[in-house]
This record gives sequence, structure tokens and C-alpha cells, in this order.
Amino acid sequence: MRRRCSPSLLVLCAAATATVLGGCGASALISGRFDPPQVSIGAARVDTLSLAAATLSIGLDVFNPNPYSLRVRGLEYRLSTAGTLLAEGAASGAIDLPGEQRATVILPVRLDLEALARAAQAALSLGEVPYDLELRFNVGTMFLERPVRHVESSVLRLTLPLGLARRSRMGANWQPPAG
Repeated sequence: MRRRCSPSLLVLCAAATATVLGGCGASALISGRFDPPQVSIGAARVDTLSLAAATLSIGLDVFNPNPYSLRVRGLEYRLSTAGTLLAEGAASGAIDLPGEQRATVILPVRLDLEALARAAQAALSLGEVPYDLELRFNVGTMFLERPVRHVESSVLRLTLPLGLARRSRMGANWQPPAG
């Protein structure tokens, strides 16, 4: 024989559940309303350098502003300078970002040295390298996922020996001053 719950008991249970879940931010979690992670470029280092290619490790500082974990997957990147594409690719795997915490994500980047050589000429004459890093990834909760696009533009300032910077401005026939 089946027992029936009274309607008032069901309403009471539903109200209690909504109160508990609402206090935990679960209504936003379930509905898929969340703030995307905040991303900024951290440290970068050259891992390998050869005549054919270079690989870098770019650290991305990522902050999850939500009170619950988010999962990031499908990370794709494009790195360019002055309209010249230097690198593009994708990082494998998924990243779990705990709520209201920071994480560092290492992005392995393989540079096209032919494109880098073209960009280097302008960099030597200007003493700086303007760049754009475009990231695309999917971010979500256990209930919903949505695409996010992040673009960061900045300038990498080069510290060049004065003679090298002057020579690049004067061209290939430049001669050092007699002295």
C-alpha cells in the first residue's frame, strides 16, 4: 500500500531545499548563469629554440569569481603581432577551477619562426613587440557549458644594446662610427 505525502509537506520540503540551495549559489549553478573566469598573461619562457621552430610556455593566471567550481575545456589560442600570425593551436585536457580561487594554466605554444623572423625586423627597429593573444574555450558547470572568447593585447618592450637598435634603423649598410 502506497502512502501519500500531504501537499503541505511537499511545499515545505521544496521551500527548504530552495532556501538551502539558494544560499549556496546553486540556483545560478543550475541555471547556467555564471561569470566567466578572468584571464591574464603571467610569466612566459622559451622551452626550445632551433632553426626550424621555437616552443614557449605561457602562464595564464586564471581566477574563478564564482562560489562554485567551473570546468574549462577545449582551449584554443592564436598569437599574433602586427597582423602576423605567429602561432595557433590547442591545449588538450580539461581544467577544473575551484570557486573563488586562482590557478595558473601553462599554455604550450609552438612558434612559426618564419613569421617570427618577419616580425623581428619591426621589433628591432621599434624596440618593442605589440602582440595579441586570443583564447577561445568552453567553460561550464555540471549543468551547462558555454563558449568564451578572451583577447589580451599588450606590448613586449625589448631592452636592446644601443648599437643593435641603431644598426637596425640604419639598414644593412650601416657602419659603426669611427672612434
